[in-house]
Amino acid sequence: MGMVDVRDVAEAHLKAIKLDEAKNRRFMLVCRCAWRREMAETLAAEFNSKGWNVNVAERTDDKVFGYEVDNKISREVLGINYTPLEKSWVDMAQALINSGYIQKPAS
Repeated sequence: MGMVDVRDVAEAHLKAIKLDEAKNRRFMLVCRCAWRREMAETLAAEFNSKGWNVNVAERTDDKVFGYEVDNKISREVLGINYTPLEKSWVDMAQALINSGYIQKPAS
């Protein structure tokens, strides 16, 4: 699925209302496409050694297909430098931990 860091989306919105060359245009705000398993593996590598238990087994009946999204225009017109998804995923998980929304499983 196509993924993007919400901070990049916020930056794009701000730039879109400030830049004349962005007027009346639409932009694909996608860093890149990734599989859920890739996200799980990244989170497991970061958090499992810290006492979390991120399962990397993917259980899905989804049909496998691939696609990519061209984000060239958003990079060129808006000047977006997309945050690597690995950083987005780790930052997202850490924010959920810090807020208490998710809690470490009991040992």
